[in-house]
Amino acid sequence: MRLKVDLHLNKDEIPKDKNRIFISLFKTILLKSDEEVYRELYESGAKRKKFTFSLNMPKCKFNRESITIPGKKVSLFFSAADLKLGIVFYNAFIRSKGDVISYKDLELKIVNMSLLKENLFTGDCVVFKTSSPIVVREHHKENNTDWYHSLSDDKGYELFTENLKNQILEDLPESIYDLDELDVKVISNKTVKVKHYGIEVLSNLATLKVTAKPYILSYMLNAGAGNFKNSGFGMLTVV
Repeated sequence: MRLKVDLHLNKDEIPKDKNRIFISLFKTILLKSDEEVYRELYESGAKRKKFTFSLNMPKCKFNRESITIPGKKVSLFFSAADLKLGIVFYNAFIRSKGDVISYKDLELKIVNMSLLKENLFTGDCVVFKTSSPIVVREHHKENNTDWYHSLSDDKGYELFTENLKNQILEDLPESIYDLDELDVKVISNKTVKVKHYGIEVLSNLATLKVTAKPYILSYMLNAGAGNFKNSGFGMLTVV
């Protein structure tokens, strides 16, 4: 399930660490619309949330510590592999339309929300492009440290495909017999550093050719790929 949410801002400049603004927005509208889901997602300890999002900021300019958005308008694209969760967010956005939601001295107003047409896959091959960068994280539990990798490197590619298969299997147990056919080729990739909760995170703007069963391709499109998906990374579109 994929949604487009149009927002107006009260100022033409936002922090470069932008994704946390919209995570705060999600928390605010969910707490108002469905407190049970809010607590399940954000108060039940660390758990993988089955959604992702990306931002479109027309004619924006990236500065050292901020982003200038001349028109004071942002389009948020939201995607969930879990239909029930998608409906919860749909209702939350609808119920908050017209509301002014504050993040520090920034005010966001939801002015429009639309449900996007679903892609139906009949073949077993598709080219995806990132609409928000993919993060490939290597986490070391023994000392709680993280390393971030490029999809252009062998290590990064291996970690990405391994993590992708694990997430697909967790959400689609029936895919266990089809995952051997999953093949991901990196057509192009550009590494970028994105500020996320005060940390510069290495991430990937990539074009991927994916071969898999249609239901797996559909899952990837709706769920996104990589780490930190619910924090605004790894959203995909079909080329």
